[in-house]
Amino acid sequence: MLKTIGQVINDVRREKHISLAQIADLGISKSRYYRFIDGEIDMPMFDIMTIMDALTLSFAELGQLTNKACLQDITLHWLLTVDRSELEARANGVDEQDTDFRRQIFAYSLALRADEVTPEQSEGIFQRLVTLEAFTIIDLVGFALIAPVISADKFKLLYVRYTAGMANNQNFLNSDLYDLILTIHMAAIDKLLLQPENRSYNSTMFVIETILNQYSEPQYMELRLLQQVMQLLKTTTDGVTFTTNNRMTTLLLSAKTQHASVIKTRLMSLDLSALWTEFQVGASNFWVKPNEHMRLPSFSTLPP
Repeated sequence: MLKTIGQVINDVRREKHISLAQIADLGISKSRYYRFIDGEIDMPMFDIMTIMDALTLSFAELGQLTNKACLQDITLHWLLTVDRSELEARANGVDEQDTDFRRQIFAYSLALRADEVTPEQSEGIFQRLVTLEAFTIIDLVGFALIAPVISADKFKLLYVRYTAGMANNQNFLNSDLYDLILTIHMAAIDKLLLQPENRSYNSTMFVIETILNQYSEPQYMELRLLQQVMQLLKTTTDGVTFTTNNRMTTLLLSAKTQHASVIKTRLMSLDLSALWTEFQVGASNFWVKPNEHMRLPSFSTLPP
C-alpha cells in the first residue's frame, strides 16, 4: 500500500533529527501527531504545512524524495473504481484504522455506484461536515460526494466552511485534490447560479469570487477556463454589454475547439455555453439584492 504523506513526513522528521517536543511546540500534541502518522485521524492542511515548514520541506522537495507519497489514500477515483468487494470490506470495518466517517464514505460510495443512495446517507455525511470549522482532505471527499444531491441551503453551509479554509490549500493542488475542488465549485454553479430560485446578488458574487480566489496551477485547464468565465460574468452586474458578449463568445468558441466547453468530473458535468445562455436571458436575476434568506460572507477582494 502507498505511504501516506504523514508517514513520509515522519521519515523526514527522523532523518532531520526533529524531536517530537519540537513538533509539540507547533501546537500539535504528540498523541495527535502519532494518530495522524498511524492513519487513525486526518489532519487539516494548515497543520500539515506547519509541520513541513518546521522541517524546511516543500511539497516540491517531498515529491523529489519519493513518488509514493499521497495526501490521502482515499480518493474519488479510488472510491468509484476500486473492486466492490474491497469497498464492502472497508465499509464493514475490515481495516481497524478506518474511522467511522471513512466507513460511512465507503458505504455511501457503494450506494452511489449502484445508484441507490438514500437521503439518510447524504444527511449523515452532511451532519458530520456541518459541525466542523475546517475540512480535512477526507472531509472534502465527503463534501464532493454529496455536493450534487444536497439542497442549496445545505450546500451553502458547507461551501462557506470550505472557503473559510481555502487558503490552507494555497500553493499546492495535486490531481486528487483538484478533482474534489472542481466538483465542489461546479456544484456551487449548478445550485446557486443555474437554479433560478436560488439566484441573488450575494450568492452570485460569492460563487464568482470563491472560484476566482481558488488557487490553481497551469496544467489545470478546466479550472483556469472556469475562472475566465467567472471573471466575465462578474462584469454583467449592470447587464450584458457588447464587449462582454464578444469576449465570452470568443472564449467559448475556443473552448469548443479544444473540446472543453463541457467541464466534467467523476460526479458532475457543466456546460459553459448553457451557463452563458442563462446569463444572457436574464442577467438581472443573478444580481437581485433584496430578500436574501441566507446571506453569504464577502471576500476581502470585494469593495466594502
